[in-house]
Amino acid sequence: MAKQIQLKQKIKSIQTTKKITNALRQVSMSMYSKLEHNSTAVRNYTENLKSLFTELVCYDQTWQNPLLFPKSSTPNHLIIIVSTSKGLCGGLNSNLFKFLEKEIAIKKYPNAKFITIGNKATTYIKENELGEIISNYHDFSSSNYISIASDLITKFIDASTPFTSITFFYNESKSFFAQKPNKFQLVPLQLDSKVKSRKAHKELIWEQNTNDTLDYLSIRYVKGQILFMLFQALISEYSARFVAMDSSTTNADKFIETVTLQYNKMRQAEITREVSGLCAGFMDKNS
Repeated sequence: MAKQIQLKQKIKSIQTTKKITNALRQVSMSMYSKLEHNSTAVRNYTENLKSLFTELVCYDQTWQNPLLFPKSSTPNHLIIIVSTSKGLCGGLNSNLFKFLEKEIAIKKYPNAKFITIGNKATTYIKENELGEIISNYHDFSSSNYISIASDLITKFIDASTPFTSITFFYNESKSFFAQKPNKFQLVPLQLDSKVKSRKAHKELIWEQNTNDTLDYLSIRYVKGQILFMLFQALISEYSARFVAMDSSTTNADKFIETVTLQYNKMRQAEITREVSGLCAGFMDKNS
């Protein structure tokens, strides 16, 4: 009887867990669908902005921007890690952190400072004592990633000491079922050698100063790149969490079926023993 009670409690516990995983599964799919609906527009905006910016740069080969082309001789590296705020998304974060460790070992960023986006990244940096966290964003979701991008731009511009390099580590969505850790160097700006050597093929009429126009556009370019990386990190998170929760829900169904079968067998055996005992007592009484 005690084992039957334990099995019954186990079944209830698994059913409760299944409700949670199924709810997370549905929420993740809903959030993914909303982002996926805008993914084409975000990608086109980023690519067109990059194309326009790189096209205009060739009109003024002397243009320099202290943010995108730092000249400081003292290394001041900044690493930005975009993780998730919550767990339950499979190996998404652990794969990103392994990728980061390999890149740090290869590139060797001396005295690098960190900005963490997502609670998991903050915990990882602190536990492994990789460096100083100058800023962190514990809450990272589809409702605040645009404001995070704007705040990062402000931090880059207002930094007391210009950063000689700014590198993003984030998860990129290859497909709904595949997410891959990726690295993107934002500063110094990496222009294609073809762009650097290319000359303007037509004359443009600049209504404002060329440097002012390119400075303004460069900030929009940087923000566009940041928005795209944050967007990719979010869509990777929701798809990874859906896959993980869908697998958990399926496993819960299988486990419930197995435990229920075991419970029914024990219950049937108990009923058989009771019936046998009654029959034996009835036969002894009549003999």
